[in-house]
Amino acid sequence: MTAQNTPLAIIVMAAGKGTRMKSDLAKVLTPLSGTPMVHHVLTAAGTDTKKVVIIGHQADTVRSSIDSAFDGVEYALQTEQLGTGHAVQQAEKALKGFEGNAIILSGDVPLVTPDLINALLKSHGENAVTVVSTTIDNPTGLGRIVRDDAGNFLKITEQKDATEAEQKITEINTGIYMVKLPLAFELLSQVQNNNASGEFYLTDIIALALKAGKNVGTCHVNDGMALLGVNTPEQLAVAEGIYNQRQLTAKGA
Repeated sequence: MTAQNTPLAIIVMAAGKGTRMKSDLAKVLTPLSGTPMVHHVLTAAGTDTKKVVIIGHQADTVRSSIDSAFDGVEYALQTEQLGTGHAVQQAEKALKGFEGNAIILSGDVPLVTPDLINALLKSHGENAVTVVSTTIDNPTGLGRIVRDDAGNFLKITEQKDATEAEQKITEINTGIYMVKLPLAFELLSQVQNNNASGEFYLTDIIALALKAGKNVGTCHVNDGMALLGVNTPEQLAVAEGIYNQRQLTAKGA
């Protein structure tokens, strides 16, 4: 069975504070061309999928904003910010009994597109985990895709944990994944926080999947800058520029 005809859920991480945005507004509600960032993400996810949004900071406000524009969205509450792995774990209850695949998106990556989701569906196949990667000139601060000499995927290494050689890698993890459920939750239950940040990394399920003999793959895309998270006003301005250019292109300008 291919990923295209397997039940699909969308998990959106939207619990963060976004202190670097220098705003009292929950980061995922920051407008991009007049529309909250998380709304752009949910629009790209389409209408025929089960959606679970993980909320935390200003949870009621985020929920109200989403409910005003979308029907049928379910929510999971992350009361403590303990990392991406911990965030996704909070969706387990809402997805209890669900067997299929889930695409994990971030509410602060508003330029994700339906085309990207379709590409991910085609790449995933029978993988336990598929990571969306891209290549950028300056990967500082981002997780690197580490491969062996033959080009096979080995692991993702976060900036704080990367060796000097790994820091020179320019292929990075976009933070977008497709995972098999309920396997991903089984793997998340084994994740530890013995790393430089003391957080539970979602990426650690990859090593656990490989150790268990499961397939892990990548879906490499070229639209690198568009898939980086919006964490600062400067990054928001860049995202606005990309979004506006897309709109002009779509209109044939």
